[in-house]
Amino acid sequence: SNPERCPADPEQTAEAYLLANLPTDEAQVFEEHYVTCPGCAAILEETSRYVVAMKQAAQRLRNSRK
Repeated sequence: SNPERCPADPEQTAEAYLLANLPTDEAQVFEEHYVTCPGCAAILEETSRYVVAMKQAAQRLRNSRK
């Protein structure tokens, strides 16, 4: 695979990467890619904020049910 190429769906790839749902080899390729690709790095940062917000919302939901 060519590390220069962006994933077909960077948002989905970033989300899977952050949730540890990417196979190790794909995660490694994406890791090597986004450090050199400002576009994908920005998507990863944005997706990271989204994932953290979702996790916090889920936590609040669980806590409110107690």
